[in-house]
Amino acid sequence: MSKEPHYIVVGAGPAGGVMAALQSEDRERRVLLLEAGVDYERDGSNEGLPEGIRYGYGNPGNAGPAEVRGHH
Repeated sequence: MSKEPHYIVVGAGPAGGVMAALQSEDRERRVLLLEAGVDYERDGSNEGLPEGIRYGYGNPGNAGPAEVRGHH
């Protein structure tokens, strides 16, 4: 199986995020979503992250990319 994406979506704004999500519903499609957001520190402190994003990190209800089969 090729690792090249079928679709490349640039920008995870409202339209880009929805487009990537819709295209990735078909498990045969590979979707690459590129986002050039802020580069936050990776020290685990979550300092400076917006509250909505901070909630998702480390939350057991939030499935990470490795946990969602068929999504990349």
